Amino acid sequence: MISKFLEITRKDERTILGLMSGTSADGLDVALVKLKGGGTDIDLKLITARTYEYDDEFKRKIIELYDPESSRVNDICEMNFLIAKKHAEFVLQFLKENNLNPEDVDCIAYHGQTIHHLPNGGKYGVRSTMQIGEMDLLAYMTGIMTVGDFRKKDLSAGGQGAPLVSYMDYILYRNEEKSISVHNLGGISNLTYLPRGCSKEDVIAFDTGPANALIDAVVKHYFDMNYDEDGKISSRGDVVKELFYNLVKIDDGYFKKEPPKTTGKEVYNLNFVMKALENLKRELKPEDILKTVVHFTAWHIFQNYSIHIIPKGLDEIVFSGGGTKNETLMNLMRTFFKTVNVEVSVDNRFGKFKEAVCMAMLAHEFLNGSPNNIPSATGAREPVICGKLSFPR
Repeated sequence: MISKFLEITRKDERTILGLMSGTSADGLDVALVKLKGGGTDIDLKLITARTYEYDDEFKRKIIELYDPESSRVNDICEMNFLIAKKHAEFVLQFLKENNLNPEDVDCIAYHGQTIHHLPNGGKYGVRSTMQIGEMDLLAYMTGIMTVGDFRKKDLSAGGQGAPLVSYMDYILYRNEEKSISVHNLGGISNLTYLPRGCSKEDVIAFDTGPANALIDAVVKHYFDMNYDEDGKISSRGDVVKELFYNLVKIDDGYFKKEPPKTTGKEVYNLNFVMKALENLKRELKPEDILKTVVHFTAWHIFQNYSIHIIPKGLDEIVFSGGGTKNETLMNLMRTFFKTVNVEVSVDNRFGKFKEAVCMAMLAHEFLNGSPNNIPSATGAREPVICGKLSFPR
């Protein structure tokens, strides 16, 4: 097996299967990617990709783990293996659907499932993060060498362990003529700022706060749906000023905090909205609650830009991720950013599979023996090689 590993490290071109399950826990994104070269000379091509949706019960089990007051250590222990088992079954299904054998894939690039993220420390003052989905079980069941657990080396080097996608953004989107922000709207909203003609040391990246996290939580609670398709429900609502101001107050100024900074669903969840609804003097229509949350989300993103990015010079924001499908959210984005003459566009190069493709790139650089973090983005003391290796046998 060591000889097989060494053979793969010597390859110039690799076929890698990138896997991503985000904090929304909708399902597993699987992307088959061909990559060659390294560093700024990486060349990649997305061959094919598919999302395997979780059933409602499995999604519920994952989301319950996010709540530190109700999740139990025995549930986390068992879900660590259950998630990997489910992901391995999806990988085997993907291979079958695409007439591939395990031998056709050099490695799996595995993010696992984030259930908690404490980049600034918790009860004991130790910065930490937890992604579950047991790599050994995934590698064994699929018969494919697996590279994963990318966050922890950066965290060990003094970083936030996020955003991981900033490395890929730098490689693919830097521009000699324009200052660009590449912005992902997943459960959590994160950006990578690339000033014109930037070097790796010039990159700024951070989590701005919620994207789909609060929106999806409200839709599930009030409408028993997983998401607001195309923003149709929120388009029927009105913004309630009192609720908006309560959301801003409860947020406690996260948008003002200097980067690098990261956050997650341990902060932006249904409880966040419920606290804002407390002590309101009137009953609100669910559509109005949702519209207010969408407005808060767009406003919150804009505030991050106004304070931390726009003063540095910004020509264009390239949005990606599931949030771009929410027309109410995107219309609000365009309205906010019109005031500062910033072009807003949507990148469909990888569709919703950008983060799965990013995992493949991180694994490719791991196999190259090259650092694959951006210290100026994560706050790490130095460039490090993020990732761990699991053999299938």
